[in-house]
Formats: sequence, structure tokens, C-alpha cells
Amino acid sequence: MMTTEQQRALAADPDGLATYEFIANNIEVLTQEDIELLASNMIQVDVSGQFCTSAARYLNAIDSQAYASPVRRLIAAAIDKDREHRYIGDLLPSIWGEDYEQRAEELRASDNNFRRIYKRLFPTSDMTWRCSTIITALMSLLLSFTAVAACASTTSDKTTDMANASDTTSVKVEVTTTLGSFTVLLYGDTPAHRDNFLKLVKDGYYDGTLFHRVIDGFMIQAGDPDSRTAKPGQRLGSGNPGYTIEAEFVYPKHFHKRGALAAARTGDGVNPQKRSSGSQFYVVTGRVYNERELNRMDENLMARQKQAIFGNLAKDRMDAIRSMQQAGDTAGLTRLQEELVSLTEELVAANPSSLTPQQRDAYSTIGGTPHLDGDYTVFGEVVSGMDVIDRIEKAETDGSDRPKEDIRILSMKVVG
Repeated sequence: MMTTEQQRALAADPDGLATYEFIANNIEVLTQEDIELLASNMIQVDVSGQFCTSAARYLNAIDSQAYASPVRRLIAAAIDKDREHRYIGDLLPSIWGEDYEQRAEELRASDNNFRRIYKRLFPTSDMTWRCSTIITALMSLLLSFTAVAACASTTSDKTTDMANASDTTSVKVEVTTTLGSFTVLLYGDTPAHRDNFLKLVKDGYYDGTLFHRVIDGFMIQAGDPDSRTAKPGQRLGSGNPGYTIEAEFVYPKHFHKRGALAAARTGDGVNPQKRSSGSQFYVVTGRVYNERELNRMDENLMARQKQAIFGNLAKDRMDAIRSMQQAGDTAGLTRLQEELVSLTEELVAANPSSLTPQQRDAYSTIGGTPHLDGDYTVFGEVVSGMDVIDRIEKAETDGSDRPKEDIRILSMKVVG
């Protein structure tokens, strides 16, 4: 049972991370009442849904029956908070299995809160990309663009200048770890990431570093220089070489299929340009998706396409939006929104967004993590040694997803 001092300390948790780590490190001595209280604390402070998602996965894995109530609350909170599906992509399937949609339907019928957020998880074609009110929708767009511009103006542009865009040569690198070796192919059409990775390999930058974040059914992550001398249990993931790399999205050609090599990065809140970490990378393991799930993905892609087009159209009319908002011209805002909605529908109908045949084939056979597509730069893939990736993925981990027994990169070398 938690002490008063522990309760007081966790009450000051700013984002839910400390609460999640406390649960993971003390699960054996926490009471059911403690877990419910900690779940409530996390739900209150986790604005993005990241730690609610992690806690739901963890508690369900420990004892799905005993922790059914807090898991259910954490799931609802994660869906409610993670509006862009950055963390919840595989949450329900990983917890409820292939019948997750039926379970979600049951909750929708019996739980008012879940009914309210249900459409955020399973969008339909009835314009769910619209915001609830006209003024809120258009002014939220105005504020978001202003915030992005301000953030971009203060974000460091320090990056690598070594990329040779005219050189489209692909390169193979062998990665030797304490669990075996695998080989990755660095794509030639993501030259900034290819050249940066090669420089770090030749400098021995990765030698001795750990796979510091491993999530079964998702991915394995490495490249934090701080991990080289990390103590047991030390939280990792923030180390870097002091620069970032401009995003290189070659999508949908390169996507998050099983074995994809991609660059980690900080979140959109502080990194709206989606710039990649200068050194941290991950290899996708993921899972296989059925046809119904792939169709849901198409619906999500369509909704995101509409949001993006609507946002760009509104951005071009920001002066008019400001004037109408300042004048309290609700009728004018209504007409403008309907005009933008109509134009958005026309543009989407002319060029609808959907999974490519290659994506559908990969995600239905070998699997992957499709909810990351278009948000993280994919710059290579594993071409041999996927069995080593699988062994790393199955490592036992702590509450921070760090393997309890260190899995270290011994060396990397260019092999072709």
C-alpha cells in the first residue's frame, strides 16, 4: 500500500511518466485501491495519452481480470486524449485480440464515456474530420498554425549538411549485437539519413550502445549514446549527438512494414517539422492485420487527408477568418466553413488517399506498424538476420520498456 509521502510525490507528477514507472516498479505491493488511484492521477495529467496507453498494456499483461476496471478507464482516456492515434494504434487489438471491435461495440452500448469517444477510434465517413463548432474549428486552426510557426522559429535548425541528393546509392550495414548479427539496407532516396547513419557507423558512434526500448509486437529501438555507460534501471531515450535531421518522407514507397528501419524523433508538440533524431533509430516488428482492420486504416487515411486539405485551405484564408471572428460574424464563418468543406470533398474525391496494394499485402502477411506511416522517416530495412530482431523483441523488459538484461550493439560495419 502506498505511503502518504508517495501519494504526495506522485500528486505532483506533471505528465504521468512518474506514475507509470511507480506502478511498474511496485506492482507486487500495490493494492487494488492504489492502482485505481494511480490510474486516476495518470488520466488527469497525461495530456497526450502516451502513458495511459503504456499503463493499460502493462496492467492487462500482469493480470487482465484483476485490473479490468483501471485498464478500461485507461483505454478510454488514451483514446480520448490521443486524437492523432500516435500511441493507441494497436492498443485494443493487443489487449482484446481479434474480437476487439466487438468488445468496443459492447462498451459503446453500456458506457456513456466510451460511447462519446468511440468515433475517435473508429471514424466513419460522415465528416468526422470536422470540429464540433464553426468558430472553434476555424479559430483552432488559426491558433495551431500560429503555435507551429512560433515553435518552428525557436527550434534549432542544426542538422547534417553531408547529404548528397544526387547520390541514390543504397548501402548495406551489418549490425553485430550480443544476441547475433543482422544486416540493414540504407535506402538511396533518403540521402540525409543514409549519409548520417554511415558517418556514425564509421565513427564507431553506435559501438557499445544498448537497445534501450523494446516493445513486443511493436519495435526495438537503439542509438542513445547515454546508454553506453547506463546503470541498471536508468531511464534512457533522450541522448543524441546534438543535432536533428530534416524529415525525408518517401511515402507510400517506404512504409512501416515488418523489418523497416526508421528514425526516432521527439513529438509534434516540440517538433512540428517531424525532424529526426540525429542518432536514434528503430526496427519495426509489429503485427499482422486482417482485411477489416486494413479497411479501417483506409478510412483513417481519408479522414486525415480531409483534415490536412481543410487545414491548408483555411490557412490560406486566415486574414478573412480573423476579421470575421473579431467582428463576431458567425454567419460569415458558417458560409466559409461550408465552402471549405465542399472544396475539400471535391479535392479528396479527385485523388482519394488509401493504402497501396504493396502496403495491404505487407500488413496482411508479414505485418508492421501502419499507424506510424507518414510521421517518421523510414530510411532502410532489414535484409537478413530478422531472427535476431525477433530475439531482441522477446527480451524481458522493465516498466520503461528497457530490457532487464542489456542487449548491446558490439559493432557496425559497411558491407556493401
